[in-house]
Amino acid sequence: MSKFCTIQKLAEDVGIHETSITKLIKAGVLTKHYLQGMSRIFIDTEEFNSKMFKEHSSDPTNTFNLDDFLIS
Repeated sequence: MSKFCTIQKLAEDVGIHETSITKLIKAGVLTKHYLQGMSRIFIDTEEFNSKMFKEHSSDPTNTFNLDDFLIS
């Protein structure tokens, strides 16, 4: 089963700004979820990890470039 967390919690855990995650949602890279009628947006952490880091990669530089999605 997938683990979900809020945008704020995910941003805090990975050390990025919340607007970066919001921009990824708007760009269609991440899917937003609403759990049990709550008004907060939740993100699937498994989806985040699979989108940010290419699976089965032995190259640590083979990551998703967040700079492409930062709000200026």
